[in-house]
Amino acid sequence: VKQQLQQALRENHILNAETLANKMSISARTLSRRLQLEGYTLPQLQAAAGMEYAKLLLLETNKNIAQIASAVGFKNAAAFTRAFKRCTGKTPTALRAG
Repeated sequence: VKQQLQQALRENHILNAETLANKMSISARTLSRRLQLEGYTLPQLQAAAGMEYAKLLLLETNKNIAQIASAVGFKNAAAFTRAFKRCTGKTPTALRAG
């Protein structure tokens, strides 16, 4: 699931449960049930994959914060910055700086 989500982000796609389940040749309900058994939800995994991809973009590209926010599914840079800081303890600018 994590690999599929990360690949989708690299291709500028956001996967919903139905599409992800189809890629894995299972039903959306089965996907949800299996994730639940592992203690995850799809939104949790999507957020984690987005933050990992955002870290990669911050460290390895010159894209600005708004471009990175958009690439990981946020509507604006401010919301992305708040979520990123909540997740990592650092702002995107601070991570990039050092």
